[in-house]
Amino acid sequence: MKIYKAYKFRMYPDKDTEIKLNSFMGTSRFIYNHYLDLKDKYYNELNINYNISDMKKDIKNLENEYLWLKDIDSMALRNALDDLDRSYTNFFQKRNSHPKFKCKNNHDTYRTTAIRGLYNGKEYCNIKVDLERRTIKLPKLDPIKIRGYRNLKTFDDKKILNATVNKEAEKYYVSFCVEEDIALNPFILRYGVGIDLGVKNLVITSDGIKYERKIKGLNRWLARGKKGSKNRDKIKLKLQRAYQKLRNAR
Repeated sequence: MKIYKAYKFRMYPDKDTEIKLNSFMGTSRFIYNHYLDLKDKYYNELNINYNISDMKKDIKNLENEYLWLKDIDSMALRNALDDLDRSYTNFFQKRNSHPKFKCKNNHDTYRTTAIRGLYNGKEYCNIKVDLERRTIKLPKLDPIKIRGYRNLKTFDDKKILNATVNKEAEKYYVSFCVEEDIALNPFILRYGVGIDLGVKNLVITSDGIKYERKIKGLNRWLARGKKGSKNRDKIKLKLQRAYQKLRNAR
């Protein structure tokens, strides 16, 4: 049986690669905001629907205007437009509000798509996971060290569809969406636990484990902090780490 599955690794890039990753994420955000602004102007001023196919054709013109765009993974630019198109589809179908401009630190992410081809009789993919060396190879980047899934010996049996890079609390992660074959085994319940989502405590399990809520105080400190100050940035980083621990606990 074929299924789609996600694998998330933590990345340990060197300084040069960090700069490139930040550039890729910033450019993805720039493309999203640029075409969101254009799409709104076309509709409000000219009553024209600026569709995604026209946007993707226009990227070539934008690359000639901003030459630094040619140094960015091209699939990251096009995936940013796919995200924008999906946001508008959800808006028009009343599943979400009108798309908003992305701001730095809140949307530090980009997605690239796996492209395959044949070279000298062997299949080539622009995204490669090497679990023996514990490295990954992404388009326009040098190999990056990764950590995670210590019991996983190989990634070659999985068909990579795309990779999403994101930055959380000054740490870098990559998530792979893959297609793989699995064998269905009979399900036997060996152990069960009940979970109560409370107010005083975030999570209380039936076997007595509690995950306390520690985010409320940090949000208060953040609200009292002066915008643009270094202390506020430190509190924001602590809050990001607290939310990260919360997601891990869940």
